Amino acid sequence: MAMIPEFPTFKKLEITDKKVIEDFTKQYPPYSDYNFTSLWSWDTKGEACFSFLNKNLVIKFNDYITGEPFYSFLGGHDVNSTIESLIAFVISEGRLPSLMLIPEDSIKGVKINPFTVSEDPGNFDYIYDLEKLREYKGSSYEQQRNMKNRFTRKYKNIEVVALDLTKVSDREIVQELNQQWEKNKGYRLDNEEDAMARLLFPTNSFQLISIGVLVDKSPVAFSINEVLTSRYAISHFVKANINFSGVYSYLMQATADALISRGCALLNYEQDLGVSGLRYSKTAFRPVCFLRKYVISSISTD
Repeated sequence: MAMIPEFPTFKKLEITDKKVIEDFTKQYPPYSDYNFTSLWSWDTKGEACFSFLNKNLVIKFNDYITGEPFYSFLGGHDVNSTIESLIAFVISEGRLPSLMLIPEDSIKGVKINPFTVSEDPGNFDYIYDLEKLREYKGSSYEQQRNMKNRFTRKYKNIEVVALDLTKVSDREIVQELNQQWEKNKGYRLDNEEDAMARLLFPTNSFQLISIGVLVDKSPVAFSINEVLTSRYAISHFVKANINFSGVYSYLMQATADALISRGCALLNYEQDLGVSGLRYSKTAFRPVCFLRKYVISSISTD
């Protein structure tokens, strides 16, 4: 455990920390916020830090929307002592006495007093059964089945291609679709663009499974995914040109097929961040369960 920071010392997150983080997180379900690839990609300002406290992993995050810093931890050791220490530390920094993105596995040993523990549904990870996404069978998947069929009826020259994101030409497909998405929506996602650039930086060696959907040789959709342990995969980035009706339903089915071929059974599609449009679209693919997260606050602010 040499060179691993012990609380209250924190270490700035670096690409060389991948093994340390993954050796710890593989003991738990694959909560998206603790996935190293996600941690690294979304640390666009280089401010993420980590430490270990009572054999638990502590992360200093920045809020995905506001950019405000906050703390979280993963682990089930000396939970109440860990919370007390972190809350005291947060207060010493002049912040509100709360911890966010706390995985369900981290709260199993919590004695409620003197804390409040609240569900944070906007940050629940959606978990899909890949076989169900590949088949789209039954009434639950009627909407997705119809949308996929609409896509295949309207567009005849459809190809699904593997993307090698170490190649400039394949990275250009991703960039082109990002630009088209922003044009359709009428706004830019600068932070997401920066996160994707970090993920795709040529010297990084993330084990990604990425596919593109082409119509008449032109790209209309992509998904960037990662195979994890325990037959899980996680989807990091997904974009499609919504001018092609049904394209997202087709892309999801194609993604499921690609991931099943790599031995995966479940897909973590990350959270909806409380955004109603994201919640609607993610619910439409019928999650089989959620990886739940919580907010822990101190009852007393004295």
